[in-house]
Amino acid sequence: MADKQHYLFMIHPVRGQDFFNDMQPHEEAAMSAHFEYLKQALAEGKLLLAGPMLDKTFGIGLLRVDSEDDARAFLQNDPSVIANVQRPELHPMKLSLWAGKESQ
Repeated sequence: MADKQHYLFMIHPVRGQDFFNDMQPHEEAAMSAHFEYLKQALAEGKLLLAGPMLDKTFGIGLLRVDSEDDARAFLQNDPSVIANVQRPELHPMKLSLWAGKESQ
Protein backbone atom coordinates (compact mmCIF):
# COMPACT_ATOMS: atom_id res chain seq x y z
CA MET A 1 0.00 0.00 0.00
CA ALA A 2 1.27 3.49 -0.85
CA ASP A 3 2.08 6.04 1.80
CA LYS A 4 -0.81 8.08 3.11
CA GLN A 5 -1.30 11.53 1.65
CA HIS A 6 -2.24 14.71 3.49
CA TYR A 7 -4.88 17.23 2.47
CA LEU A 8 -5.78 20.49 4.13
CA PHE A 9 -9.39 21.46 3.74
CA MET A 10 -11.18 24.69 4.35
CA ILE A 11 -14.92 24.66 4.83
CA HIS A 12 -16.90 27.85 4.29
CA PRO A 13 -20.48 28.61 5.33
CA VAL A 14 -22.64 29.04 2.23
CA ARG A 15 -24.45 32.03 3.79
CA GLY A 16 -21.22 33.77 4.79
CA GLN A 17 -21.19 35.87 7.95
CA ASP A 18 -24.98 35.59 8.34
CA PHE A 19 -24.45 31.92 9.18
CA PHE A 20 -22.57 32.88 12.34
CA ASN A 21 -24.91 35.69 13.30
CA ASP A 22 -28.23 33.92 12.73
CA MET A 23 -27.89 30.14 12.44
CA GLN A 24 -31.12 28.52 11.30
CA PRO A 25 -32.45 25.23 12.81
CA HIS A 26 -31.54 23.17 9.71
CA GLU A 27 -28.02 24.62 9.87
CA GLU A 28 -27.69 23.76 13.56
CA ALA A 29 -28.75 20.18 12.77
CA ALA A 30 -26.28 19.96 9.88
CA MET A 31 -23.45 21.35 12.02
CA SER A 32 -24.19 18.88 14.81
CA ALA A 33 -24.03 16.02 12.28
CA HIS A 34 -20.85 17.59 10.82
CA PHE A 35 -19.20 17.55 14.25
CA GLU A 36 -20.11 13.89 14.79
CA TYR A 37 -18.79 13.07 11.31
CA LEU A 38 -15.47 14.72 12.15
CA LYS A 39 -15.24 12.92 15.51
CA GLN A 40 -15.74 9.58 13.74
CA ALA A 41 -13.03 10.41 11.17
CA LEU A 42 -10.69 11.38 14.00
CA ALA A 43 -11.32 8.04 15.71
CA GLU A 44 -10.62 6.23 12.40
CA GLY A 45 -7.34 8.10 11.91
CA LYS A 46 -8.49 9.91 8.73
CA LEU A 47 -8.70 13.31 10.40
CA LEU A 48 -5.66 14.70 12.21
CA LEU A 49 -7.09 18.04 13.34
CA ALA A 50 -10.07 20.32 12.75
CA GLY A 51 -11.58 23.50 14.04
CA PRO A 52 -13.23 26.81 13.24
CA MET A 53 -11.43 30.11 12.87
CA LEU A 54 -12.05 32.42 15.82
CA ASP A 55 -12.76 35.28 13.40
CA LYS A 56 -15.81 33.29 12.23
CA THR A 57 -14.80 33.01 8.59
CA PHE A 58 -14.26 29.29 7.92
CA GLY A 59 -13.07 26.03 9.43
CA ILE A 60 -10.05 23.91 8.60
CA GLY A 61 -9.10 20.29 8.83
CA LEU A 62 -6.17 18.07 7.98
CA LEU A 63 -6.84 14.67 6.43
CA ARG A 64 -4.54 11.65 6.16
CA VAL A 65 -5.93 9.40 3.42
CA ASP A 66 -4.85 7.10 0.59
CA SER A 67 -5.73 9.40 -2.32
CA GLU A 68 -7.19 12.69 -3.47
CA ASP A 69 -10.34 10.79 -4.43
CA ASP A 70 -10.65 9.64 -0.80
CA ALA A 71 -10.20 13.22 0.41
CA ARG A 72 -12.82 14.54 -2.02
CA ALA A 73 -15.24 11.77 -1.08
CA PHE A 74 -14.74 12.57 2.60
CA LEU A 75 -15.69 16.20 2.01
CA GLN A 76 -18.62 15.41 -0.28
CA ASN A 77 -20.04 13.04 2.36
CA ASP A 78 -19.84 15.63 5.14
CA PRO A 79 -23.41 16.20 6.37
CA SER A 80 -22.95 19.99 6.31
CA VAL A 81 -21.91 19.82 2.64
CA ILE A 82 -24.77 17.46 1.75
CA ALA A 83 -27.19 19.90 3.45
CA ASN A 84 -25.68 22.81 1.45
CA VAL A 85 -24.74 24.57 4.70
CA GLN A 86 -21.00 24.58 3.99
CA ARG A 87 -18.87 24.35 0.86
CA PRO A 88 -15.46 22.66 0.95
CA GLU A 89 -12.12 23.63 -0.54
CA LEU A 90 -9.35 21.02 -0.76
CA HIS A 91 -5.57 21.47 -0.98
CA PRO A 92 -2.91 18.73 -1.18
CA MET A 93 -0.21 19.21 1.43
CA LYS A 94 3.28 17.95 2.07
CA LEU A 95 3.94 17.73 5.78
CA SER A 96 7.50 18.91 6.35
CA LEU A 97 7.62 19.84 10.03
CA TRP A 98 5.48 18.87 12.99
CA ALA A 99 5.85 18.45 16.72
CA GLY A 100 7.48 15.14 17.55
CA LYS A 101 9.14 14.69 14.16
CA GLU A 102 12.87 14.15 14.36
CA SER A 103 14.97 16.60 12.33
CA GLN A 104 16.63 15.14 9.27
